[in-house]
Amino acid sequence: MMNPASMRPTPLDETDRFVCRPVEARDNAAVKALVVETLAEFGHTGQNFACSDPELDDMTATYARDGARFWVIEDTHQPGSILGCGGYDRLKGTTPDEGVVEMQKLYFRPALRGLGLGRRLCELILAHAAADGYRQMYIETTPNLAAAVKLYEKLGFDYLQGPMGATGHSGCTVWMGKALVPPA
Repeated sequence: MMNPASMRPTPLDETDRFVCRPVEARDNAAVKALVVETLAEFGHTGQNFACSDPELDDMTATYARDGARFWVIEDTHQPGSILGCGGYDRLKGTTPDEGVVEMQKLYFRPALRGLGLGRRLCELILAHAAADGYRQMYIETTPNLAAAVKLYEKLGFDYLQGPMGATGHSGCTVWMGKALVPPA
């Protein structure tokens, strides 16, 4: 996984073809396209989904503060090709004292799906969020994103009865949470 001290790209597979690195300003347009296109692929467009979030216009600024991080997965054979992304930030509508963080904008191009990279990125997100002092991870998604829901189940997320916070994503009807364990 990624070394938090150096924040250098970290290989995600045995071939070193795919690396995970923090988002940079040069990635903003590619990340926005990835999120919008992936959601559209699954029939999710409009104001009720992450594709309309204003932070998509400047992901680096959004995740440049304490308690927030965002990564991209890049193909080293095609520099600048962003094939996956994901990160976290304090759940909108909650206070820092509540310690609730939201996994945000975890999306992959079809070429990356099924390779185990989603799990690796989720594990990275969970570890960093716990190290940042968050106590609970929240995810909201839709039944159409069945592979993602299965992954969250395997990672120990439990279903919630309703949404948390104030994300504005009323199109999401699957809500999940997981307690975070502080690093030893």
